Amino acid sequence: QRAPSAVTARMASGCACGGSSWSREESLGITLTVLGGMHYGYNLAIPAVAAKGIAASLGLHIDEGYLTSITLLGALLGSPLAGAVAETSGRRMSTILGESLSVLGAVACSLASSPTTLAVTRFVVGLGVGFCTLCKPLYISETVLSDRRGTVLALFAPSVAVGIL
Repeated sequence: QRAPSAVTARMASGCACGGSSWSREESLGITLTVLGGMHYGYNLAIPAVAAKGIAASLGLHIDEGYLTSITLLGALLGSPLAGAVAETSGRRMSTILGESLSVLGAVACSLASSPTTLAVTRFVVGLGVGFCTLCKPLYISETVLSDRRGTVLALFAPSVAVGIL
C-alpha cells in the first residue's frame, strides 16, 4: 500500500484547502484573486450602467455599449502585451503596472470632458484590466503551493460575478 499524500491526509482530516496555516504569499494570492476578479467584473459592468448618467452630467452623447466595448478592446489588447511584459519584468511588476494603468485610467475618466477623452481613458482602464486578468493568476500560480492552487484560483470566477453586481 502507498502512503497517503499530504493532500489526502488533509482531506481526510476535513480540510481540503490545507489547514489553517496559510503562508503570507498564499494569503496575498487569495486577496489578489478576489480583488482581481472583482476589479474585472466591476470594470465590465459599471460603464454600461453609468453611461447615461455620465452623458447627462457631461452633456455628452454616448452609446451605453460604446464605453463597455472600448474597455473590452483595451483588455483584449492588454492581455498579450501583459504576457510580454511578464516575461521580461516578472509577474509581480506586470501586476503592479496593470493596477497602475487601471488607477490612472480611472482618475483620468473622472476628469474627462469629451467623448474622445472618455474613450481613451476607458481604453487605458481596459489595458489595466487585461494586464491584471493575465498576470494575477500567473503570480498566484507561482506563489501558492500546488495542493492549494486550485482552491485559490477557483475564487476568481465568483469574484467576477460579485464585481458585476
